[in-house]
Amino acid sequence: MWKANLVPFVYQKRDIYYFSRRVPKDLEDCYRSSKITLSLRTKSPKVAKTKSASLASQLDEEWLTLRWRRNDSPLRRFLHEQAYESRGKSSAPLMSDAKDIYIFGRKVSLVPRRLHRLLIVL
Repeated sequence: MWKANLVPFVYQKRDIYYFSRRVPKDLEDCYRSSKITLSLRTKSPKVAKTKSASLASQLDEEWLTLRWRRNDSPLRRFLHEQAYESRGKSSAPLMSDAKDIYIFGRKVSLVPRRLHRLLIVL
């Protein structure tokens, strides 16, 4: 049976605690369903509270990142347009490029110091 609990985003079913949280309306297109539900794999309310707090924090951070990527920044109104437009461009290599450089370095037997220098040059 379902039991009510005082811990946010947590409910108990058959003595096991579950985490459940709705996806915000503006981010529903990023997820397969409108609700995130998963087992916390514990029967302890103390452990469930800790795990749910961690998961909730991770979701909040993820959702904030997704919103920033969409340019829905709540702080955008405080920036000059030029500063906001230039903020999106970075000279850092993409992770896929870094992976290719690493694999190339492994194939030609570069030592890690030389590979490190190669990455800095990019």
